[in-house]
Amino acid sequence: MSQDDGYERLRERHTSQMWAESREHIARTRWPAERIRAERDNGLRGILRAAIDGSPWFRNRFSGISPENFRFEDLSSLPVMTKTDLIENFDEIVTDRRVTTDVVDRHLAKLDHDDAYLFDAYHATVSGGTSGVRAPFVFDWDSWKTYHLAAFRYIYRLRQEATGSYTQPALTVTLTTPHAAHITASLRQTFEQHDRSVGLNVHDPLAENIARLNEIQPQALVTYPSVLQPLAQAARAGELRISPTAIIAVTEPLVPDLRATVQGTYPDSRLFNWYAASEGGFIAVGCGAVPGMHISEDLVIVEPVTADGAPVAPGVRSDKIYVTNLANRLMPIIRYELDDQVTLLPDAGPCPCGSYHQRVADVDGRHRETFRYPGDIAVHQLRLYSPLILDPAVAEFQIHQTPSGIAVKLRGRNPDLLEITRKLEAELIDSGLPRPVVTVEAVERIDRLAVSGKLRRFIPLPS
Repeated sequence: MSQDDGYERLRERHTSQMWAESREHIARTRWPAERIRAERDNGLRGILRAAIDGSPWFRNRFSGISPENFRFEDLSSLPVMTKTDLIENFDEIVTDRRVTTDVVDRHLAKLDHDDAYLFDAYHATVSGGTSGVRAPFVFDWDSWKTYHLAAFRYIYRLRQEATGSYTQPALTVTLTTPHAAHITASLRQTFEQHDRSVGLNVHDPLAENIARLNEIQPQALVTYPSVLQPLAQAARAGELRISPTAIIAVTEPLVPDLRATVQGTYPDSRLFNWYAASEGGFIAVGCGAVPGMHISEDLVIVEPVTADGAPVAPGVRSDKIYVTNLANRLMPIIRYELDDQVTLLPDAGPCPCGSYHQRVADVDGRHRETFRYPGDIAVHQLRLYSPLILDPAVAEFQIHQTPSGIAVKLRGRNPDLLEITRKLEAELIDSGLPRPVVTVEAVERIDRLAVSGKLRRFIPLPS
C-alpha cells in the first residue's frame, strides 16, 4: 500500500466518523444553557484528568488539584499558561511520549501542499499567527474532527433546514494558504468532499483567483477578511461575477466597516465570521443571522480579562483572553494566554438563530496591534483601519509603526496618496499624537505570511 493510499484510507475513516457525529453537533447549536454549562464542566474535568494523568508538566503544575468535582467557577485558581511555557516544555506537555518537538518538526518539514497523519492518528500544525513566534500544535483524532464540526455545524444546520440534507455540502471554494502545516488547509484536505471542494492559493495573483472564481461559481466562499476587501472591490467593478449564498471570513479580524462592505456587495449572501486559533480550535463561530459569533462553549472556555488578568464584564473589550481547550487530550491547553481583544455581549436570551451559546462581538484585533507612543499615547488599529477600508481605491494595505508616526504600504487602483495621508494624519492627531509623520507608498504586492497566508496589517515597533 502506498503512502497516498494509507493517507486516503485514514482520511475516509476520519471523514466517516465526522459525519456520524455531525447530527449531534448540529443539535448542540440549540442546546439549552443548562446543558451547555453541564457539558462545559464535564469537559473541564475530562481535560484536567487527561493533563494530570498523561503530562508530566501538568502533573507537577496541578499537584494537589482534584479534577473530580472541579467546575468552571474553580478555573481562576489555576495558573496561566503562556506561549513560552508551551515552547519550552512541549515534550512534557503532550500526553503521548512519542510526540516530541523533534518528531513534530521533522513531520512538519515534510509537509507542503499535501496533508499527512502523524503516527496514523494525529495532525500537526504550526502557528506563528501575527506574533511571528513559531509554535507547533498537535491534535488527536477526536479533536480534529470535532474542530471541523465546530466550524461548520451552524452552516450544516442551515443547509439541513433549507434542503433537508447537509451531507451534500455546497460547492465551496477555500481561498487561503495551501500549506498543510496550517490548520485551515489541513482541515479542508482531511474532510473535503473532492467533488464539492476546491482550494485556491491566496499567494497566487489576485487576477488569477478572480478568473478561477468566475469559472467555478462557488455556492460558498471561505477566505480571509483581507482578501474579501479586494474581492468586493472587484465585484463592484464588474470583474468578479459570483453569487455565493454563504461567505465565511476566517483567521483575521472582520471589522464593522468591512462587514458592511461585504454585505453591501453581496446582500443576498449570509456572512459568517469564524474566530479560530490553534490553541483552542474554532473558539467562536458566526451563525449568519446576526453580527458577532457564538463561543463554542461545549468545546472551549474563554475568559476575557484585563492586562492584569482581572475578569472583564460583558460589554467591555478585554485586553486579552485565557483559553481552555476541552477537546484535545493529546495537547492540553488550560488557561492559555492569547492577546486577542474580545467583547462578550450581554446575555439577552437565545439568539435569533435559536442558539443559547454565549455571543461575542466580532473580534477586532489584538492588544499588540495597538500602537503605543511616548507620553502614554495609544492608537488602536481601528482608528487607522477605517480611512483605508472605506476607500474604494484601496485593495490591500499594511501599516508599520515608526517612532513618530506610521509608514503605509498599499495596493489599489490609483489611490489618492495625498488624501489618504491627510486622513491618517488627522486620526493620529485626534488620538493624541502631536505632529505625526505619515508616509504612504503605493506598491504592486504586499507579501503574506508564508505558511498561514495571513496578511499582517499592523506591525508595531519592537517592544
